[in-house]
Amino acid sequence: AKLDVEEAYRPVALLRRLLLAIGASTLGLGVAASYVIARQFTRPIRRLAERAAAVAEGDLGARIEVESTDEMGVLASSFNRMTEELSQSYGSLEQRISERTRDLEALRDLLDGLFRISTSRLDLQNIENTFDSILKFCTQLGYELAMLSLVDRPAGVIRGVRAGGGLPGWEPATVRPLDGGDILAIVAREGRPVVIPDSTLDPRCDPAAIELIGIRGQIVLPLAGEEILGTLQVASHRVFDPDEVDLRPLETLASHTARAIVGLRQFEEIRRLNEDLEKKASALARSEEALREQTRILQSVFDCMGDGVVVTDRQANFLLFNPAAERMLGRGRVDLPSEEWARLYRVYLPDRSTPFPTDDLPLIRASRGESLDQVEMFIAHPSIREGSWIMVNARPLRDEEGEIVGGVVVFHDITRRKQFEARLAAQYATTRVLAESGSMN
Repeated sequence: AKLDVEEAYRPVALLRRLLLAIGASTLGLGVAASYVIARQFTRPIRRLAERAAAVAEGDLGARIEVESTDEMGVLASSFNRMTEELSQSYGSLEQRISERTRDLEALRDLLDGLFRISTSRLDLQNIENTFDSILKFCTQLGYELAMLSLVDRPAGVIRGVRAGGGLPGWEPATVRPLDGGDILAIVAREGRPVVIPDSTLDPRCDPAAIELIGIRGQIVLPLAGEEILGTLQVASHRVFDPDEVDLRPLETLASHTARAIVGLRQFEEIRRLNEDLEKKASALARSEEALREQTRILQSVFDCMGDGVVVTDRQANFLLFNPAAERMLGRGRVDLPSEEWARLYRVYLPDRSTPFPTDDLPLIRASRGESLDQVEMFIAHPSIREGSWIMVNARPLRDEEGEIVGGVVVFHDITRRKQFEARLAAQYATTRVLAESGSMN
């Protein structure tokens, strides 16, 4: 019998529909399984990404729960360790930044104080403020106690002058002989810093003072200028490790302290010199005024003298020419060489016709160191009728060391005496002639 085509292919169609249904079901199940598996793997990664974003925004406390031991679990554990270390590092960094900030602020205060010290006006009040600032800086550096001591060389000791921390009031009791074995004296002599780890074990430290104050570690630095001026001493209640002690800040403080002391001493010395200069200037002014008064008196005496007075220096320059001398000589001083004096003043020898030789003039001879008495000279100046006679005494002028610095002559008018002597001579001659004539008669 003949089969129908549709009926013949029906089993094939059914098989095809079955296969299509099975393929669709398998595809749907595969897609679902893939989705589930993908979610299983991507959820930890998303959580990791979210925590990483939180850490990036500053939440260092973000952590991931470890739910497995596979690769994602290892990654989560590593992430947690990383954030923990980062959190610790951040906290340590903040602490270090805070400490560094405090150190910088302390350094700023130190530099500001040192600047004020360097630029402040130097006097006793400011040097005390400087000492207080230095001691304050020492305590800021972590030392509980600090003291400044100065060398007193005339007394042969080093004595405390200023203390800070737990030492105020103790410094007057700190007086050590410079040649002694105390640590302050040793540093003052040797001029080098000394670090003492434990003062209770060091024989150079005063046991009574150590026990009373209760210090252990201490550092003593010299205050060095052209010589050792004193010491800067800092101490603590704890024992020092010499390898951990940083001397640089203390050396800076000691250096500025020494410069301040040197500056004060220079200031005091300058002030003392200024006071001495003021006293000397005042005394000089009084001396000058007294000298001017004496000069006025002496000039008045010379002006009132009846005798002529003339003074010259070694170069024959007139220094003094009083009115009596002008009157007797017919004119006053002139600025001419001594070779012109005899011609200018018409000075003649007693014969009244021979000009007086320049080298024999009493004033010239006195300038050479000669002393002359009663030298007669004739003055024939036209302003003086019939001329005049003078009697001259001359002496050299000497300085405090006896060196000749000029000459002086004092002379007076003897014209009347010469005229009287001439009349007497004429009368005597007349009388003699008359007597001889009478005897002849």
